[in-house]
Amino acid sequence: MYIANGIIPEKYLADALHIAIASVNELDMIISMNFQHIVKRKTKIATANINALNGYREVEILTPMEVIEYEQ
Repeated sequence: MYIANGIIPEKYLADALHIAIASVNELDMIISMNFQHIVKRKTKIATANINALNGYREVEILTPMEVIEYEQ
C-alpha cells in the first residue's frame, strides 16, 4: 500500500513492512529512528490516510525521544 502510493520508495520495502505489520496487527504505535522514510510528518499523514482508506486504524509513529516525553 505505502509503496504503491509513493509514500515509501520501493527499494525500502522493509520500512513499508514495518508500518504495514504494525497496522495489520493493530499496534498503537511504532518507535523508529528512521528519519529518512518513516519518522516524517509527510509519512505520518500519508500512512494514516492510506490506513483509513483500507479499513485500518492509524498507527502513531514516534521517535524514542517522543516516547520518553510522552510517558512523563
